[in-house]
Amino acid sequence: MPTRTNATTRHSRLPPPRPATSTGKRLRSFRRLSDLISSGAFSPDGRKVVVGTLDNQAVLWDTASGEQLRTFEGHTQDVYSVAFSLDGRHVLTGSADKTAILWEAASGKQIPVKDELFSNPWGLDDIRWSGDSRRFTLLYNQRGHQIYRLIEVDAASGKARAVITEAPDTFVGGRRFRHEVNGA
Repeated sequence: MPTRTNATTRHSRLPPPRPATSTGKRLRSFRRLSDLISSGAFSPDGRKVVVGTLDNQAVLWDTASGEQLRTFEGHTQDVYSVAFSLDGRHVLTGSADKTAILWEAASGKQIPVKDELFSNPWGLDDIRWSGDSRRFTLLYNQRGHQIYRLIEVDAASGKARAVITEAPDTFVGGRRFRHEVNGA
């Protein structure tokens, strides 16, 4: 990703600016999904948009032409969360089926994520990409609220590791605080 200078840091690695719309005018309509979209995310360059659908899929569109580029299929329930990696090479989808699937954006190839550390979820939340797009993290709350983990997944291999595990004698509470160190 190219380095962009801003007012606060001279060599900040920020994504390129996205075109802003202040008019409220509709820029593009995407056929087929008008009432099925549950979530959406633009690629870092703004040229593509991926949407999660209520028919168990995520769909990738070209924002300029409105052409459907790819359908990501693999979930068994609604796809309610989608995210591009900061370099635009990967798409991550989260579903009501309590799974997260990692995809290569260009090919649509699924990268298997090893889920031994989060195989019985009550919830998988707060998915975030690292600044270099080589990994992402998610918060795992085990069914029964007995284990709460911050899990890091390598985007190339799909290998997961527990960064933090909380396993109290009673149950895990609902409060959380999270701060990324060094943009990781």
